[in-house]
Amino acid sequence: MKILFINCQSFNTAYGLNSTIEKYDVDILCLNETFENTNNPVKLKDWTVYSSPRPNKSRGGTAICIRPSLNYISEHIISKQLDSIEMTCVKITFKDKKIINIWCPYIPPEKPYLMDELCKHINNKITDNTVIVGDLNAKSYQWNNKTENIHGKLLEECMNKSKLICVNDCQASRRNSDSIIDLSLITQNLYNEVIECTTLSHENIQSDHIAIFTKLNSCTNTQVPLENETPKFNINKADLDAWKTATEESFQNLEFFNNQSMEEIYQIFEDKMMLCMENIIPKTNKKY
Repeated sequence: MKILFINCQSFNTAYGLNSTIEKYDVDILCLNETFENTNNPVKLKDWTVYSSPRPNKSRGGTAICIRPSLNYISEHIISKQLDSIEMTCVKITFKDKKIINIWCPYIPPEKPYLMDELCKHINNKITDNTVIVGDLNAKSYQWNNKTENIHGKLLEECMNKSKLICVNDCQASRRNSDSIIDLSLITQNLYNEVIECTTLSHENIQSDHIAIFTKLNSCTNTQVPLENETPKFNINKADLDAWKTATEESFQNLEFFNNQSMEEIYQIFEDKMMLCMENIIPKTNKKY
């Protein structure tokens, strides 16, 4: 199973994310700071999306997006979530009845009381076969930060009690920084299942955080194709009014920076257009 996590700082402006998902054949996409609200929900192709928007605010929020597969089913486990913390929890059940629990919390900086609440919740509620990914703003020497903070000390103590292991590759998870605060944590019984955990600093996703790719030795993704054909956009079935509205909303807040190359600007346009197409235009396996 391939899990990609990123603090996207607005899902709709995280240009390059879609191409990274396809490049690494991601099964599970976990997000922090989606900036989701009722007028701007998280949508990703035909994936199942479970989300927890920040109440009454336009920023923040977490989400877990599940690629369609014949190998597993997913379930939103709201009972594992805390109202006081932005987090989304999902249970993945495989054909062979194996279960993997995925928690995606977000802990803002300068709020150690929320980290303390999360740690107590982990100690009380965590079970085997759990993966926790999130921007926890926790610095610790244990996962190769050059300094420690109170978030990190609280999390270290929690990990010792709950037998969680950090599997990050010790690379900075923010651009132009040496901080490692976006973490991939697993329960001890999953340690031998980890094939890799890579900080994708070489991938160009429009966020100052860097995506963390964790691959487990569980069932790999099998999508649901028809007649083994790659689905194609069915322009004849497109809702043109919805397409016009989606593109207008998507492009109205487009931003560029002086240091961006023409290739980067082109990629931003392409990613934004593809996201609109994936959300609005249906696909078909029919040959024309």
